[in-house]
Amino acid sequence: MSVRIRDQLGGFAARKRAMKIARTETTGALNAGHEAAREDLYAAGLIVGKKWLTIDDNDVRAEHAALNSSVAAPREDFGSVPIIVET
Repeated sequence: MSVRIRDQLGGFAARKRAMKIARTETTGALNAGHEAAREDLYAAGLIVGKKWLTIDDNDVRAEHAALNSSVAAPREDFGSVPIIVET
């Protein structure tokens, strides 16, 4: 995929850009497939939704830690949490 994109963008100088586009498009397709599968499983009653999980270490943002173990339906947001500014 990246070779075809590179050739369209203008040869070898466009290699990095072509790789970035190929990765972005591939990741988008993969994520769309995951979302479709999740929706099908949810509709069939095989799952209750998606669950937010953190590593639970010192690098996890406070607002993300507050969402840990939250469950949401496939197309729903996990909800909003107040943004905590650490000083």
